[in-house]
Amino acid sequence: MTRSCQKHVPLLGLFSMLCIFSVQAQNFILNKDFIFTTDFSGGGILLDFNQDGYKDMLYADKRDIYLFVNKATGKIQFDKIRLASETSPAKVFQPFDIDGDNDLDVLVGAAGRVFILENKSTLTKVELVRNPKDLFYFGSFSTKVPAYFVNDLNQDGLLDVLVAYGDTKIGFQKTDKSYFTYDVPDADLDQVQKVLPADLDKDGKPDFLLARNSASGGGLIYFLNSNNSFNSRGTAWSGPVRDFVLLDINQDSLPDVITLDYSGKNGVVVLKNTGNPANLFQADTLQVGLGGQYSSFVFTDVDQVPGEEFVVGYEQAAGLTILSGESNIQGNWTAKPIPLSYGICDKVLVGDLDKDEDMDVVQLLDDNGFLVYQNATISHSSEQNNPGLVTIYPNPSTANVRVVSQFDIQKTLLFNQHGILVKKQEGLYATEGLIDVSGQSPGNYSLEVHLSNCGPGFCRQICSTS
Repeated sequence: MTRSCQKHVPLLGLFSMLCIFSVQAQNFILNKDFIFTTDFSGGGILLDFNQDGYKDMLYADKRDIYLFVNKATGKIQFDKIRLASETSPAKVFQPFDIDGDNDLDVLVGAAGRVFILENKSTLTKVELVRNPKDLFYFGSFSTKVPAYFVNDLNQDGLLDVLVAYGDTKIGFQKTDKSYFTYDVPDADLDQVQKVLPADLDKDGKPDFLLARNSASGGGLIYFLNSNNSFNSRGTAWSGPVRDFVLLDINQDSLPDVITLDYSGKNGVVVLKNTGNPANLFQADTLQVGLGGQYSSFVFTDVDQVPGEEFVVGYEQAAGLTILSGESNIQGNWTAKPIPLSYGICDKVLVGDLDKDEDMDVVQLLDDNGFLVYQNATISHSSEQNNPGLVTIYPNPSTANVRVVSQFDIQKTLLFNQHGILVKKQEGLYATEGLIDVSGQSPGNYSLEVHLSNCGPGFCRQICSTS
């Protein structure tokens, strides 16, 4: 297990140390640098396209597809590259290695078609090139955007593509990289928002779930795989569904479903997988107030403390909300707005953009670009005796700070007074290390030192200075 210590390192003034255990809270800093005049949002995803360890962003408006390349400075900065023209009202992106060259290409769903952006990136240049041949084409007068996923559905070692576009079709890939198209029976469904594969009945074969934002019923429908025919259909939730996630809530090796009630009345919806194909899901609704009808959510760990969280955006100009649950997902839930968040949300994205080991939030606006909420950690603490695990000197310093410990140092993280990571060192694995602070402005900083083999469990200690 790992123990970590934090010490404040002032670059001006003397210090006296006081060690305290800390509890971390969320503090988001609104970044408006990426608001720009554009057409309506067309979707996006976060992904490390050039494999430099930093998340980049694929972003689309009504006319074009752009790649925002992370500058990898430890700050949230991007270079903007126009990739392709695509006059579709929306786009759906899914990364996968279609050509087997060990990098991630992107499958793009647009009005009436599915096509491929092939990854030609190097460490010095990020480049995605559109394949001139569409993978699926539904006609020049088609206006709907298909939902789809990539998976080896028939378990032959080749990646297949399932596309929901009125009809639901599977393109089974052949050894020559062409596709044999199969129509899924009883799957002529409109307003499909999302499809995902999962072995729902634990028979070793991939099934799939399909979400519909439809008032006509059948919001979440599942299709069980019977010798690749998918002819066994059932309804998991009858209300409209825009999004959902799969999670094994009770560790029984069966995928359960978590979603939100689109009406905004019931809050969190938990669909427990029974494992019985005759009655596959049992529903529980957990009351929590939402800001309206949601447009998008992400289910992830935002604050790095036990418990489950949704980051939710809305069709109305309601900003963003974080729904926080206890470590037991069926416990109490609370809803809190992200401070300063505003506007209609087309899509929510979550990822560590600045590599400070917490999750930042991106809100794709309905038009004119996107907002970034940079996650900075504030520590609330109570006093304890100083265990003397780490010594730092000289302090204050204008050049190098030496860190000495009786245990091996795994890494050091230097945060400014706003909680923003300004310097990071990894892979030390020695009892001493040097941190160059010569490039930092005068002031108080928080130095987080992660140690190995320093006792049972995990704790975080902060040493304050005055």
